[in-house]
This record gives sequence, structure tokens and C-alpha cells, in this order.
Amino acid sequence: MLLKNDRNTFTGTQFSFIGNAYAGTGDGYAGIHMNAGSSYNIVDNVSFLYLKNVANECPGCMHGVYIADQSHHNTVKNSTFQGITGDPVRLRRSSSDNLIDHNQFRRSGTNAMVSYWVHAKDGSFHCGARNTVTNNTYSTMSDETKPGIIVTSGADEGMTSCPAAIPTVTGNTRA
Repeated sequence: MLLKNDRNTFTGTQFSFIGNAYAGTGDGYAGIHMNAGSSYNIVDNVSFLYLKNVANECPGCMHGVYIADQSHHNTVKNSTFQGITGDPVRLRRSSSDNLIDHNQFRRSGTNAMVSYWVHAKDGSFHCGARNTVTNNTYSTMSDETKPGIIVTSGADEGMTSCPAAIPTVTGNTRA
């Protein structure tokens, strides 16, 4: 679902079996994609199950919630992310003041459960700031041989170039 507006609420909803692993062609990108300044949205008690792109067609491009392009003050809480080939929550391009809280992440993620993506080398995008990742439970990555990582960069130098993008990472527990 692509959002380009504000103040949407998703509660008690399920997004499942999305991506080219099921559709056969074209890459899937997200269960919920907040874009173009989509702000003040709430994702509460939502299940994101088996969102997958196949190995040779951008598995890392699939996310449960993708918060991009100056989208601010969004909340993702009390939700379940399972079997997602890309990072379950991806923040990108100047998105700030978003809260990721009290979620469960299982067998998901290429880089981490929550990642910040920026192409800092060309300087065309400003960094986001003050995003918070707290009180989440997480297990292994989508490749179950990798231990779970709660937060990292989704692109080369993303977090190194934008250390203020996700400054608060507390109370998260590896299951």
C-alpha cells in the first residue's frame, strides 16, 4: 500500500504473501510504503507475514514498512514481522522523528530488523534524525544462519554518514 498522505491508521490488519516469490514478476517493495512526506501515520498491531522477493530479483528490496522521502512522526508498534526477505522496517531519505516500538521480528532482514538507507556519497539527500527503536524483540535474519541485528545501515556508509538518523536504540531483546 503506497501512502502519499498523512494521518492514516492501520490496526489489526495483515499483509501477507507479497512479492515476486508469489506474484512471479516484478519486485515487491513493502506492505506499507510511506512516501513523499507521508507523516503522522500509525501502524499498530499489524502482521507482516512472508513478504518475499526471490534471490535473483532484489530480495533486500522487500520491507514490511518503508518510511521514505521526508516522512516524519510515524509510529510502528505492537506489530509482527515474520519471513521478510529485506529489512522489516526501512527508513530513508530525510525521514525523522519516527518511533519503532514493541514489535516482534522473526526470521527477517537482509541487513537488520530496522535500517536507515542513504546515498550519502553524492550529497543529494539530507540525513534523517531522532528516529527511535525501542522495546522490540527479534530473532535471526531471513538467512537463519545469521544472528539477528536490531539496527544498521541499509546502504554503504548510511549510518556512518548519518549517525543522528537512529540515535536511540534501547530495550530491544534478542529472543
